[in-house]
Amino acid sequence: MNTAVEITFISDTDLGSPIAGKKILNQLEEIFFLTANMKVPLVGQEKKIFFDRWLSCYLDSAKFGTDSFCVIAKNKVGTEPGILGYCVGHISTLDFRKENDNVSLSLFQDLHGKFPAHLHINCHPSAQGLGLGTKLIDAAIVHLEALGIAGVHIVTAPDARNRSFYRRLHFSYEEVRTSGSKSFAFMGRLIKIVR
Repeated sequence: MNTAVEITFISDTDLGSPIAGKKILNQLEEIFFLTANMKVPLVGQEKKIFFDRWLSCYLDSAKFGTDSFCVIAKNKVGTEPGILGYCVGHISTLDFRKENDNVSLSLFQDLHGKFPAHLHINCHPSAQGLGLGTKLIDAAIVHLEALGIAGVHIVTAPDARNRSFYRRLHFSYEEVRTSGSKSFAFMGRLIKIVR
């Protein structure tokens, strides 16, 4: 894999373009499903609902580009895959939950004051282990810092391999909670605000 990569934010103009927008969304969807931790593959309407709940809700938001954001790692060489990874997020989980609530967010609502923003990140399997995830998170942190956001979090599974990745990136506040038979791990990072 050639590692000539550009880290850039997607704008609402990019997504609104009939051809480019569809190509971007198709590539994000491909990465999303290649990396989704599903025991049984989804098809049809179930697949669409899953995608809408966990990714397209960030991109379809009327506030995309202000409250929601998407940063991508793009292959500069022009070979496939074009988009190698993405990081989507929202600057206020409390606001995001008004339209897109799920147990992994509501379970930790008492922590959203200290860690208001949240992120989701995925890299194409062929691009994993190249440092792109770190670059995507770094770009998101710089963006959040510029907006004056004091903290950010992710929610993952307590036994997920990605927890060591987030620890290396200073997501040092950790808490595990259970809802029903499912457990979730909250990992928060304070952002140093430079003014």
